[in-house]
Amino acid sequence: MAKRPTRDTATLLDRLDRIDGEIDNSEKTKRRRQDWKRAIQLYHTGASGPTLDPAPIFSTNLVQSMVRRQAALLTENKPQIDVKTVKEGLGKTSEVLRKTIHAGWDECNMQMGLEKVCLFAGVMQSGFMGINWDPDANYGLGNITVPAIDPRRVNVDPGILDAADLDLAQYVRVYSVVPLERVAQRYPGIRKELQASNKITPLDDDEISGATARVGMKSFLDAARLGGRASTQAFPRVELWEYWIKDDTTDETGAPLYPNGRVILRANNDLVCHDAPNPYYDGLWPFEWLDNAPDMNSAWGRNELDFVRRLQECFNKFGDAASREMIRNAISVIITDQQALETETVNALRELGFYVMEKRVGRAVERPMSPIPVQQYWSTMNQLQGLIEYVSGLQDMGGGIGGARGRAEVRSPAMLEGLQQSAQVLVRAKARRLESFLQRLGQKWISRIFQFFPEERLMTYIGPQQDIQQFHFQRETLRAELLKLALDRYKQERERSREEAIEAAQTLGDFVSADMLMRASREEPVLPQEQVLLAIKGAWRDYRFMVEPFSSLGQNRIMRAAMKKQLANEGKIPVHQELDELGFENPKELAKEALEEMRERAAAGLPPPQQQSQKSSKKK
Repeated sequence: MAKRPTRDTATLLDRLDRIDGEIDNSEKTKRRRQDWKRAIQLYHTGASGPTLDPAPIFSTNLVQSMVRRQAALLTENKPQIDVKTVKEGLGKTSEVLRKTIHAGWDECNMQMGLEKVCLFAGVMQSGFMGINWDPDANYGLGNITVPAIDPRRVNVDPGILDAADLDLAQYVRVYSVVPLERVAQRYPGIRKELQASNKITPLDDDEISGATARVGMKSFLDAARLGGRASTQAFPRVELWEYWIKDDTTDETGAPLYPNGRVILRANNDLVCHDAPNPYYDGLWPFEWLDNAPDMNSAWGRNELDFVRRLQECFNKFGDAASREMIRNAISVIITDQQALETETVNALRELGFYVMEKRVGRAVERPMSPIPVQQYWSTMNQLQGLIEYVSGLQDMGGGIGGARGRAEVRSPAMLEGLQQSAQVLVRAKARRLESFLQRLGQKWISRIFQFFPEERLMTYIGPQQDIQQFHFQRETLRAELLKLALDRYKQERERSREEAIEAAQTLGDFVSADMLMRASREEPVLPQEQVLLAIKGAWRDYRFMVEPFSSLGQNRIMRAAMKKQLANEGKIPVHQELDELGFENPKELAKEALEEMRERAAAGLPPPQQQSQKSSKKK
């Protein structure tokens, strides 16, 4: 077990136990876990509890479709990203960072991860993403990874009331289950002390807690120990609790031991696998938090599925009743007097699927009709479906609830864009929260690039026209402008110090020293290595990761491009702005090439491409 510099293991475990107790004994935590359990059941089955009819004829799940459609809308397009600088003279570096993140976005399948985070947030109010450097990623070459993290595995300091303030949390705890051999390879000094767990995934239990799970493991291991491994496991696995905590511990001189925080890895048998300072330059937690909808009482967001749960249940009940009524009406019933038909005829009719009802002579028997027409059932279901879409912000842009109203007449692209925006206000509100989440995540991405990226790397990504492109990352290009600014700053400080020293020497009459200082000032200074490291460590603060508003919404970009096309045709804006809106690289150069091509066609006596296509369509 690794030695602690200032605190023994018992004191450290006691502190971690207090964190576990604050999390697991909180009524809000317990209530949130129960809400998640019901929400997941509603998402998977369309019902949050037992139903009166265990085997209904009609059952569908509009809630799952609603959540998936919201996630698909929010992540339909790769957002337009950019990196801006807050200082002059760093333009080339910001362009290198933009291209590096743009390529890394595809390398780590960022869009799929974002869709998963949006699904987590849609069902369980919140979603998390990590932003790490993994030396084993990219087939052992190392890469920045941004995994989507299930919120059931994460616990945050309850003092945080806004997801955007995650970096201010006193602690973040993440739970996972990993193969024992992987932990042993990464931390070989504790291999003999590792003990296997009976868990296969971190979601095996309904609730994920800290101290409770570890206490329950002791009896299991005592009864099912086989060479340090659980006998029921094909491959042994270990439960890990990863703590990222603020720590004000100081050394003998009073300097902080953990100025950027502390990371502790604890196994299921109270074994401390790892204890070290936060390894990242930015000193921020390597996670970001997306809340689905703002909640005034909690940073975890509001549970929107509760708004549609009853509507979903009513929809299925009406659908089941309508289906049963249609099945009953589908049976052809023949009412006849007894012995009015021959027995062979009655049997033949029954074999053909008719229901023959024989009544006594003089008795009146009628087949009652349904008190509610089947069409009324379908109309009500249509209204319920429209109400669910209205509550979730997914209603048809041209109609009201359930399509009861007619479609609005659209006369211009600007009107179409306005109609689209007014129809999906809630989706656009979620898009704004997602963009804020991405900007916070991208800021940490910039820090990881400065800290970990190798000297050079050829990165492959998908371009805006769905073509495969490559970007050659060079660390020297990334650092050139930063080190130049750092050297200029160092020269100024050095020159100011020399001038003060020369003035002091001349005042004291030490002209020899003053002359030596003046000669030394003519030498070209070299930036010390500690200044180089200091410039690289703090470089991420000089840049801002930006996301173009609503650029991830496909319809929004299409409508804006249509509006800009109309304005460009009217000569009110340059043509390259339309190409830029559609995501073309180098739009100004493309616009110039198109203009040059039109001039060449005009010189050759050929009509413009648009007029030529119109003539060919008229001939058809």
